[in-house]
Amino acid sequence: MHLLHLVHDHQRLLVKSDMVPLSATERTCLNALAQALGSSEDVRRDAPRVDTRLEVQLANCCAFEAALVRDISRGGFRVSTTLRARVGERLTLHARSEAQEEFLFPVRVVWHDGDALGLELIGMPTCTLRRAA
Repeated sequence: MHLLHLVHDHQRLLVKSDMVPLSATERTCLNALAQALGSSEDVRRDAPRVDTRLEVQLANCCAFEAALVRDISRGGFRVSTTLRARVGERLTLHARSEAQEEFLFPVRVVWHDGDALGLELIGMPTCTLRRAA
């Protein structure tokens, strides 16, 4: 399973759990996904990072900008980009898998340092299969 699928499925179940009780199967799946995305044994972080290099697009209300995901956790992404964003600003991270699935992750900027942004996952992500042109 692709790393984007793990983050997508974890976030969908996490958001669902805030709205309605999860079934036993869903709770088990959520726990397994959290474990797959890194246990909480790293005392410095609630959600340890998985290093990666993934080209994505970031969108705000006015622009699309290329970005490079440097690491992923069950809580969000660390990206490098030239997009200027303020802490608290809501963005959409657009990513594509090798299977041409398109992922849209709603995120909020939680920190910035030069060309690096820390993005927290918020809301329900989506995944669709891109149609051939």
